[in-house]
Parts: sequence; C-alpha cells; structure tokens
Amino acid sequence: QGKREFDAEGRYLLPGLIDSHMHVESSLLPPHEYARIAAPWGMTTLIADPHEIANVCGEAGLAFFFRSAEQTPLDILFMCPSCVPATPYDHSGAVLDGEAVAGLMARRPFYGLGEVMDANAVLSCDAGMLKKLNCTARIDGHAPLLGGKRLCGYIAAGVRTDHECETAEELLEK
Repeated sequence: QGKREFDAEGRYLLPGLIDSHMHVESSLLPPHEYARIAAPWGMTTLIADPHEIANVCGEAGLAFFFRSAEQTPLDILFMCPSCVPATPYDHSGAVLDGEAVAGLMARRPFYGLGEVMDANAVLSCDAGMLKKLNCTARIDGHAPLLGGKRLCGYIAAGVRTDHECETAEELLEK
C-alpha cells in the first residue's frame, strides 16, 4: 500500500534510461532529431562527447549542438572535447588547444572533459593537455591497452573512466 497507487495492468515501470557515453553525431542526426527518436523508448539523459563535430566545425559546431539540445525533452550533458584534432597528424578542420578548451569550459556548461585519447600527451606532461586536464575534475578516458605504470600516470593526471577495455584483465586493472 502507498499514498498513491496506480494499476499498471501488467506493464513494467522503469526509471528513465541514461546513455553515459555517446557521440550524437555518429547517428548522423542533430541532438533534437536524435531525441525525437530516442525519447519514446525511455531515454531521458545523454552524456555526449561531441568531439566529432568539433573536429570538423570547431566551436561553431559545438554552439550548434548546444542550441539543438535546447529543443529536446532530453537532459543532454555535454563533455568538452579534449582531442581536437584527434591526433597531432589529423587536419580535419578545427583545433581546440589548451587555451580554447579552458575558454569553452568557462563559457559553456560542460559536464566535464571528454574522452582523453592522447595518453602520450598526458604522460609526457604536455602543457596544452595539462591545461585541459586542469579545467575540471570530471575527466573521461580513452586509452585502450594502457596498463602498468603508464596507466598509473594516466590515472594520476585525473582520468577516472575508460570505455576502451578490450579484455577482462584490462577491465580489472583499470
């Protein structure tokens, strides 16, 4: 018995679904269109790393995504892209160095720093990467096969998650 009861007539009730790491642009849809499709299936919250649109369109792409997200019923928490370009050898359209990321983090309500793919920059204490890491305490990782002392250094820099585990042993170590 409760203060308020509802007969669900054999149906199931579950809390809203949360996607804790995604790239909306991988769906080839802007956030408001993605939400139109995902919300009816129970999705309520996304933690989105828009590094793909940032790699191509830079800050203008991020601004578009923030505007599009305002048109959705979803709670979209954006991570600030940490690796634009993804590698020092890429030339895909934009560059977000340490100064740019610090500025973005100060101007926009980012949830944290998106997946840090450049483990070598972290471990070599690259000044630009350290500036990015120092912007927030919430830092997503992206370092497949990183282990041992190198993993310890990566974690010591503040990275707290990694969705790139390839083996059970790697998962346990991380």
